[in-house]
Amino acid sequence: MKLGRPPSCSCSVRLAKWLGMDVIAEGVETKPEADFLKSIGCFFIQGFLYSKPLPVDEYEKLLSNVKSKKLGKSPSSVNYRAATISDPSSFDTWVYKTKAGPACILELKNDVVEVLRVNDAYVEALSKINVAVENVLRLNWLAYFDDETKKKFPSIQKRILSGEMDVESDLVFIDMPNCPPKVLIKSKQTLLAKGPDSIILYCAVEFFLP
Repeated sequence: MKLGRPPSCSCSVRLAKWLGMDVIAEGVETKPEADFLKSIGCFFIQGFLYSKPLPVDEYEKLLSNVKSKKLGKSPSSVNYRAATISDPSSFDTWVYKTKAGPACILELKNDVVEVLRVNDAYVEALSKINVAVENVLRLNWLAYFDDETKKKFPSIQKRILSGEMDVESDLVFIDMPNCPPKVLIKSKQTLLAKGPDSIILYCAVEFFLP
């Protein structure tokens, strides 16, 4: 995928997730671009941020000496707007600064709860319980709720849609692929945007292994 405008990037990555495919983004030149791509689930990235085009022998030499490099957070910018949820510049303030701690953006549509974006603290928290963020970004939450969570989730949605802020709930996930057998998430969810057939939530979370 050649890096384009943020909404097209998000759509491409989401389509790949639905199809069970990986995405390689090319043309990445800045840390904010790379951080945004990672936050929406694109973990294979190339571009001038990492290297200019190289002959084969130089590329092989580079691979032999490569070391992992952790990129810093994207700089904060303008205020949050629900309509620009896929824009890394306008959304960073909300994700990285306004709310502290692990957080993600969820879309609820029909029988699907999809993770759209995560922040650095979310990724770090997952790593502490040995869960890869790549797996979580591909999952439909509803498909892995335990029976009790499935029963109470509709009432949680009603509270959120009524305008209640920071709705607290304990969500138990079971048998997720490549994850521990059971994961407990303590969450606080707030409505960001509502459309004709979907809603967007901000979700502050804590992860636990029961």
